[in-house]
Amino acid sequence: MEKLSKTQSGIAGEYLVAGKLTLDGFHSAITLRNNEEADILATNSNTGKFIKVQVKTSQNKSRWPLSKKHEISVPNLFFVFLNIKSFDEQMYYIISSAKLAELIKAGHEKWLKTPNKKGEKHNDTDMREFSDPENDYLNRWDLLNE
Repeated sequence: MEKLSKTQSGIAGEYLVAGKLTLDGFHSAITLRNNEEADILATNSNTGKFIKVQVKTSQNKSRWPLSKKHEISVPNLFFVFLNIKSFDEQMYYIISSAKLAELIKAGHEKWLKTPNKKGEKHNDTDMREFSDPENDYLNRWDLLNE
């Protein structure tokens, strides 16, 4: 599979996640491109639970850049971090906004306390990052129904 442009990758990610949600019993709708909070709005057809989903897509990368604004928890918001490895292989990491906010805040605080390569203090930045080296959130579609 050829490397997709950032736009193509993002669009593919949203449709892949919407498809997975549909298979999991949700009615899902992809929002317009200018919606900052959610890429997908979904309601579980069995429970009536409403969720918002933000999709972050990468190709063959297991780290996703975020910003300081993601340290703020938003009710009913979930993030799906999608790694498109190939046409037939994708890895989905599902996490609530609350848990993500907690993890990236703690990760940033740890980074600030860790000296840089020169042994000096890191300068604060608005950049944050999500990764899941232990695969704690890999294929955790069940979290959407809690």
